[in-house]
Amino acid sequence: MITSFESNTMKAFQVKRGLAERSNNIVQSFINNISFPKTLDELYWFAEEHGCYPVEDILQEAETVWTSPRWAKIGDIVFFMHSKTAKSTITKLRTQLYNERDNISKEKFKTLIDWINRGLGLYKLYGGKIFAIGEVIGAPQYISDFDEDYEETTFYHWGSRIYAEIEVSLLDTPIDISEYNDFILVSRQSGITPVFGKEFIQLKELICSKNDVPQYFMESEATPLPLTKINSENWLGITEEYRRSFMLEAQFRSYYVDYLLRAISDRKTIYKECRCVKQDSPNTFADNVIYINGKYLPVEVKLSIKTEANIKTQVENYCNTDEIYIDSKRNVKITPSQVYNRNVMIIDTDNIYIFDSDACELRHILCLNDLTTDSDLKKLKSALINALAI
Repeated sequence: MITSFESNTMKAFQVKRGLAERSNNIVQSFINNISFPKTLDELYWFAEEHGCYPVEDILQEAETVWTSPRWAKIGDIVFFMHSKTAKSTITKLRTQLYNERDNISKEKFKTLIDWINRGLGLYKLYGGKIFAIGEVIGAPQYISDFDEDYEETTFYHWGSRIYAEIEVSLLDTPIDISEYNDFILVSRQSGITPVFGKEFIQLKELICSKNDVPQYFMESEATPLPLTKINSENWLGITEEYRRSFMLEAQFRSYYVDYLLRAISDRKTIYKECRCVKQDSPNTFADNVIYINGKYLPVEVKLSIKTEANIKTQVENYCNTDEIYIDSKRNVKITPSQVYNRNVMIIDTDNIYIFDSDACELRHILCLNDLTTDSDLKKLKSALINALAI
């Protein structure tokens, strides 16, 4: 059963599906902890509007669109869990319902008590357990084109706007939290719990020991990033294998982007956190500025531009500036005549783009999968110069 909300979100993904594909079996993984409605109003909404609980969405669909962290990549592994604390939420709602019975119509009361009992039945089967695994098959995206009926909805996982397409595989034998809570601490503050290297290996072995699992899961590996081994001589080779495992922009900048920018810049100095000044506008800060082919070029770094609400608006702030401070401590600034003033280079873990403020468009320059040799770096520089000359 697919609701109108899910259908519209799936359509958005079908239109926007990105260029990235996983090139190896190295993955990141996370537990997606599915909770229970927190109020009687939320519970009634699921009963009357949605028609099933979120846990049932996963049980019923072989492919879904679900919330994910921004750093998730195609091929990453998802563990779907029904919250351990859901039972206490359900019983509290049941107590509240009986206390407010005189103020609720008989029809609504019956609906709510039936759904509370339905929730308790689901909890008995899946509460506190990983009951399904999944593979991310579409890069996470910021989805803004919701059905108007749901635009103001903050219920549940739909409070997030970062979604990924996920292929779902149910487990014949769900794994209770008591079997893995000695090596994984499931977050109480967030619905997402990252599962790293050795923890992933342990959880994978536990699941495989009790279930027949898909081939993608059997072949997946979670090798820790060898950050200490990355240097100016080997960065391109090492990060080709691990690049999409960066979970933080700071990591991606330090161990990939900085090396890339030095390789294509005419100067080895990379200017960081550069203050951009426009009259009658608040100051903004470009991640970097580099010098290429006789002018300075602002650079924006993201893990994935598809998870940004409006990347064009963000980088427009660095265009047509009155001045850019490339060294705030020494008060060193550059003026419009020294800058590619309508352009910004954008780098994420999949692609490189040039933003053109005059046309208000992103021009795709290169997929990072195609950047593997020094010769490729020279081709990238030529492609950038050509794009900036348009």
